[in-house]
Amino acid sequence: MFCFFLPPQCMRLGNIMKLIEFEIANYRNITRPVKISLGQYNVIIGKNNEGKSNILRALDCAMKILLDEIEGETQTTRARTRHFSSYNPLIDFPVAKHYGREKETRFILKFYFDDNDRNDFRKIVNSTINNELSIEVSITINGIIKKRYLKRGLGASKLAEKSDRIVRFISKRIRAQYIGAIRTADQSLEIVGQMVDLALIPLTKDPTYKEAIAKIRDLQTPILKSLSEDLKSLLVKFIPTIRDVNVISPFANRIKNFGCRVEIDDGKMTRLEQKGDGIQSLVSICLLRNKHQFSGMSLIALEEPEAHLHQGAIHHLKDIVFDLSKENQIIVSTHNPTFIDRAKFDNCVIVEDGSVRETKSINEIRELLGIHLSDSLIATEFIIVCEGEDDIIVLKRYLSLKSSKIHRAIQEAKLSFVPAHGASKIHMTIRTYQSFLCTVFAIIDDDTEGSSSYKKLESDQAIDIRNIFLLKCRGMHESEFEDCFLQNAYADLIKTEYGVDILGSESKIFRNCHKKWSDRINDAFNACGKNFSKQNEAELKLKIAKHISEETTNIICEDKCPVLSKIVLTVEQMLAN
Repeated sequence: MFCFFLPPQCMRLGNIMKLIEFEIANYRNITRPVKISLGQYNVIIGKNNEGKSNILRALDCAMKILLDEIEGETQTTRARTRHFSSYNPLIDFPVAKHYGREKETRFILKFYFDDNDRNDFRKIVNSTINNELSIEVSITINGIIKKRYLKRGLGASKLAEKSDRIVRFISKRIRAQYIGAIRTADQSLEIVGQMVDLALIPLTKDPTYKEAIAKIRDLQTPILKSLSEDLKSLLVKFIPTIRDVNVISPFANRIKNFGCRVEIDDGKMTRLEQKGDGIQSLVSICLLRNKHQFSGMSLIALEEPEAHLHQGAIHHLKDIVFDLSKENQIIVSTHNPTFIDRAKFDNCVIVEDGSVRETKSINEIRELLGIHLSDSLIATEFIIVCEGEDDIIVLKRYLSLKSSKIHRAIQEAKLSFVPAHGASKIHMTIRTYQSFLCTVFAIIDDDTEGSSSYKKLESDQAIDIRNIFLLKCRGMHESEFEDCFLQNAYADLIKTEYGVDILGSESKIFRNCHKKWSDRINDAFNACGKNFSKQNEAELKLKIAKHISEETTNIICEDKCPVLSKIVLTVEQMLAN
């Protein structure tokens, strides 16, 4: 038996019914029983053709058969033969077992009940249960479907006789959505229709809606408009050229929205089915955010949500999926590390060589997903992103002097430093190293470009706000890292190599606290009749950084920039955790 193990605390999720375990036997390449323990957010990784997709398809099949109860099919313990679109014995029953003794596929779903669910169960089914309840779904290769309640021990036979009522009780409290890796226009439109139907459910309780069918169009308009605006706000993040999005219902005279279309204006208003695979995929997944609030259990299975998307869009999509997990149980199969929560990587399991096992380390996940870091970063868990190489030279020296823990982490390649080569590139650099499953810190100058970069990181929620630091210096309107350096540590270098005395004749100009270091050094050079270009600035900063990094004593004026002490403390705490 193969098992997905998640932390025990993940198995009790709020005061609502949850699927806590799923067992599969004889389904496609799963020939031996596979038992899967489920939490709120679950990730399945593995190489191609290992069975990741089959696990999600099996769950989708089991859920569809179970939810078929809602459509009026009440025969559960009595066998019945019928066509079921989610299961094809020729494809879904293992080929190796077609000539064996066992001729059926089995799914077992175990649910957790809170006290309210148990009370409802007692009233409706007229029986008492503990906090867990299991339903078995079986399908023979001849297409005979059975659904039954599983229980052993005292009272098992009496409850088994009530399987019909028990299965119906469960099915009415579940909603499930599976979105496969291949998302055609038809599949996207089907999901759109489902989402619109769910959004319109509250109107069915409105007396006006029931009494005046003729007014349905007017009643639907604000809801469809809200859906359109919400969808547009999400899609614009991925495709800025989109001007408008319309969700249109041509059957406004019905209680249910049988048939609808989505039109997207990204320069020209066109139907969803005429868009590319990427936009169709985004619409399918983004609309899940607009699901009508449901008091029961909601489960969403996503197969390779990164399919058809570029890396920037994938990061936005990850935020949507994480947001969905607050109200829904999520199961994701993926080849992309973006969907793995580094802080909780034990919710990730590996399907490999016909078996399923727990992840043991981040490096194991990296290796499996084919993430290749440079040799200097292969063991890196933490990355500090700075604007330039000169900043890294001094910062690495400063942090090593201030903290033996940080010094050891640098020596062991647990902590590394990466230049973004400009404040405007900080955002892109952070995204890159996050995709390597690294914890990232950003240290940015407090000037116009740095502040703009900080605001972008903050608004996009690209990085934990606790890990972003603006190098603010006391009494200065703008500042950069060089403003924190002790002037005595590099004044002789500038005087010897450039003939500019920042502590002597040019000291008054250089000490103008209303300007950042680059502007002040430029003024000092100009006062001495020397040009100071951007190239001169970059060369000087690098020379100063190399020069003061050789000092064995303190090289930073901490009183001027208290943020630096905060950086030391934050990095130490992160290393300890």
